[in-house]
Amino acid sequence: SFECKGCSNLCEVIEIAHDGQIIARWGDRCGKWESLAG
Repeated sequence: SFECKGCSNLCEVIEIAHDGQIIARWGDRCGKWESLAG
């Protein structure tokens, strides 16, 4: 997981990778990281 500092929400974003590819992300309030998943 990592803390996104892209806005004032400072969300903790959780991500799951398989064979080096991100297959899922969640925990962001604005949707910035959800749309970038594998």
